Amino acid sequence: MRRIQHNRPSRGIQVLIDDLFNQSMSDVFGTHFTTTQSSVNIWETEDDYRFDFAAPGLNKKDFSIQIHKSVLNVSVDLDKEPVESTESLKRKEFSYLKFDRSFQLPELADEDKISASYKNGILSIKVGKKDVELIKSRKIEIA
Repeated sequence: MRRIQHNRPSRGIQVLIDDLFNQSMSDVFGTHFTTTQSSVNIWETEDDYRFDFAAPGLNKKDFSIQIHKSVLNVSVDLDKEPVESTESLKRKEFSYLKFDRSFQLPELADEDKISASYKNGILSIKVGKKDVELIKSRKIEIA
């Protein structure tokens, strides 16, 4: 029985282009750069809103949490270098991690009642709710 073989064209320009686009950024630039969006779960209870971000391998000092005009912004812009050894350096790789998430807070969110904690790779941010009685609408009389 004879085996049928498929003859592939020689490595041409198409293969070179494919190779270029299949390389990682670290292969091209010699560094390791990761831009990602941290996964988030958002919970609402009677008293507050809770944002849980999956962010393993970080420290609480790596996060920037800001709130401005009812927009909650959570970001990480981390530039890590490996620890130097006393031996001759054969290869050095830089590592960068960056993400930035923003959320429009609901009208009931109280920007003065916000807290954050980081435990077991989860950043948890709680934003309290305003007292519903304080934000009732009122009728305006026309003069």
